[in-house]
Amino acid sequence: MKKSLTRSERLTRSSDINRVFSRRQSVSCNGAKLFCISNSYQWNRFVCIPARGFKRAVDRNRVRRHVKEIVRQEKPLLRTGFDMVFLIYPGMDYDYSMRKQQIISLLKRAGLYQQQDMH
Repeated sequence: MKKSLTRSERLTRSSDINRVFSRRQSVSCNGAKLFCISNSYQWNRFVCIPARGFKRAVDRNRVRRHVKEIVRQEKPLLRTGFDMVFLIYPGMDYDYSMRKQQIISLLKRAGLYQQQDMH
């Protein structure tokens, strides 16, 4: 399994993103929410959407980079065949390690880890 995120692992079409939102299967924590549904592929697709409260493009892009890197690192541990939308809210100034704990807890609560005892 490749460690990088390929183009096919990105959820880009608005119709696909709206389909994930319409199912409303979600888990949330302080500062983030994860929407997920199963797809018909053998791999996961994901997108990170910063909420409107992020004023500066620098902050929005940093959040996207952090979430993308976290998902890339956790990819070998995740169950496959899901579309995931991470909705990230502004507020507390999260650093990378706090954001990683947040994303991992969302993935575990959604049941997307193959082995729950890891991390």
